[in-house]
Amino acid sequence: MDAEEAPGDSTQLAAIASWLRVLTKRTSQNDEILTSPGALFEVLSALDTQHFRAPKKPTLDVLYKRLVRYYDDVLNVDQELPKVDTKAAGRKPPAEEELAKLMRLVLGAIAKSPDNDAQISAMQSLPYADQMVLMRVIESVLATLQAPQEAEEVEAAPDTSTDMNLRELENMRRELAKKTELVNLHQDQLASAEAQIERLTEENKEMNAVLPGLRDSERERDTFRDQLDEWRPIIEQSKRQEAQIEKYRSRLEETSDLQRELQDLRSSEQDLKTTLAKKYSSDKGKNGSGKSTPKEFRPVLDLLTESFQLDDVVMQRLSECWDRANQLRQDATPTSDAAVQAVQRVYRETSWEQLMTPALPQGEDTPRAPVGNISPSAPSTPSNGTSWLAQQRSALADALRFARK
Repeated sequence: MDAEEAPGDSTQLAAIASWLRVLTKRTSQNDEILTSPGALFEVLSALDTQHFRAPKKPTLDVLYKRLVRYYDDVLNVDQELPKVDTKAAGRKPPAEEELAKLMRLVLGAIAKSPDNDAQISAMQSLPYADQMVLMRVIESVLATLQAPQEAEEVEAAPDTSTDMNLRELENMRRELAKKTELVNLHQDQLASAEAQIERLTEENKEMNAVLPGLRDSERERDTFRDQLDEWRPIIEQSKRQEAQIEKYRSRLEETSDLQRELQDLRSSEQDLKTTLAKKYSSDKGKNGSGKSTPKEFRPVLDLLTESFQLDDVVMQRLSECWDRANQLRQDATPTSDAAVQAVQRVYRETSWEQLMTPALPQGEDTPRAPVGNISPSAPSTPSNGTSWLAQQRSALADALRFARK
């Protein structure tokens, strides 16, 4: 059975050009790559580097002579090969008939070579239409090229040789179909991988866009961490100062009790003042105007005079002390020792040595009103340890008992 008729020269040349672009990874046009001796030598040198080593100035004429020698020496093809006008094939535009003859010789050499895996794989990666064109061209070339022994066998049994060629072509067709299916599978996998690469590229761009902000946040975090390390001792110190201020505030609150007691004492002094004034006036009228104050009244009068003079001063100083302590507590900051020092100074100023007046005038007949802006000194404490306030309470009690007589 004869092989199927090969397609036209233009169709053959277009399919062969696509195949050459895949092998050489060039993007040249059909005429340019088909008439390029360098590209053809590059493809054929993969079959046999000895016969198809590229010369310094490769031409189509040199390529044709090398092909003829390769068919004779390696492939043992004894029959006469088609004559090719290499000058016409290399013109621009080339003669398609002459160029197609040369390309068919190239395909025949590849088809009959045992080391043609790379070239066959490149054919299988082409579109299906180009694969079928190349397969028909190869079938046509193999049908015309026979070794001497094969020619004798054809003369003896032509039908058997034709059947063998057809079976070989059928096997090649099946193998080509399998490899085509495998190529399609790989193309699907490649498309999936490209989609995944595109998605990962977009994610990478988004991450790169966020990265400067993250770096700024990292630097800000380091800055805050350094500040925290610097402030930690100050925070600890402020906690200790707060505890100390709380202790001072408790002491200030204790002064409020003293303030209430002094207020009660002032009321009692006022009542005693009125009672003693009436008693003194009555007794003075009885004893005569020229008589001096009785001796028993002198300690009480002196004590009252002292109390009146000290009363307003003590209340004023306690009020100022309390206001300053409250203001200090509001203005205190945990990062400064000035608050604690100011509170300590306030409490030093609340000592009795600064609240009391120094010396009081003696020998007055009547109690005098309290005197402002006096800087008294504290009365001396008796040897028995009785405080000044206790003396005040005791004297008032004696005076009240005396007034009731």
